[in-house]
Amino acid sequence: MVAMTQESLQSVIEGILAAHELEVERWLAREPGAWGFLAGKAVISMRLKLGRRLVDNERRIMWSTLWASLQSIDAGRT
Repeated sequence: MVAMTQESLQSVIEGILAAHELEVERWLAREPGAWGFLAGKAVISMRLKLGRRLVDNERRIMWSTLWASLQSIDAGRT
């Protein structure tokens, strides 16, 4: 089984945020559906990177890290 590493996690999240700036803006505006879109894209991207499905704990880690990244973006806005 290929392991999800901190490096692969950060790489996927950075890629998702860069590739879907409009959805990030929608999340920042608290628009419905933006979180689900970004969370789904992150899981699918990691799944492709690892070549397997994520287990429950890995999905939770992915979502938590993505949420923290979005909150960091939100906190950095002026």
